[in-house]
Amino acid sequence: AASDVYKRQCQNYMTTIETGFKYLEFDKNTEFEEDTTSKNYLLFFLKGDFTITCNQFHNRSFHAGEMILIPRSSRLKGIGENGSSLLSMFFDMPEGNCDKLILQSLSELCNNIEYDFSPIRIHYPLTPFLEVLTHCIKNGMSCAHLHTLMQREFFFLLRGFYEKREIATLLHPIIGKEIDFKDFVMRNHTKVDNIEQLISLSNLGRSRFFSLSLIHISEPTRHSLI
Repeated sequence: AASDVYKRQCQNYMTTIETGFKYLEFDKNTEFEEDTTSKNYLLFFLKGDFTITCNQFHNRSFHAGEMILIPRSSRLKGIGENGSSLLSMFFDMPEGNCDKLILQSLSELCNNIEYDFSPIRIHYPLTPFLEVLTHCIKNGMSCAHLHTLMQREFFFLLRGFYEKREIATLLHPIIGKEIDFKDFVMRNHTKVDNIEQLISLSNLGRSRFFSLSLIHISEPTRHSLI
C-alpha cells in the first residue's frame, strides 16, 4: 500500500501523536476521557454529534462544522455518537511570532467576552484544509514535518480569514498579554510541590510573578499551589 511505502521512506514518521493532529472515527456511541490534558488541543467536529464535559462546563452538545478549544490541564469527558468523526490538534502554544502577537493583541477584547465554552463555525478556507489534512492522515502520512507545517498553516488561515472576535471566543483560555507566562505555569504547576518552587523555576521576582498570576491564572490552578 502507498501508506506502507511512505512509512518505510520517511525518517520522521510519527507512531504516536504528542504535538500534531489525530483523526478519530466512532462506529458506535463511544466515550473518551482525559483527566489532565498535557497539551492545549482543538477539536474539529467533522461529522455527527458529540457531548462534551470540560471542567465546569457539563454535557455541552457539539455538531459537525464546529470547533472548540480544550485548554491544557483540563478535565475532559466526551461521547462521540455512532457515525461521528473528529480531528484533534495538540499543541503547546502557536510558534510563530505573528500568531503570538495576535493573541496578545486580543487580550483586551477577551475582557469584554464572557467565556462560556461556545464553539465557532468551521468555514472556508478551513473546510478544504481539514479535508486535505484528514485525507493525508487516513492514508498514513504521519510525518512530524507535515504536522508542524499544517499547524502553522492552520494559525495562518485562522488569522487571515476569521474575525478577531471569533478568534478571541475560540482561544479565550490561552489569550493574554503574557501568554508565555501563562503557558509556563500551565506546563509546570503539576511538576512542583508549592508556589515557591514554581516562582524559582520561573526566574521572576515574587511581586512580578504574583501580579501576572492574578491576571492570567485561574483560581483552581492558583489554589492548587498554595
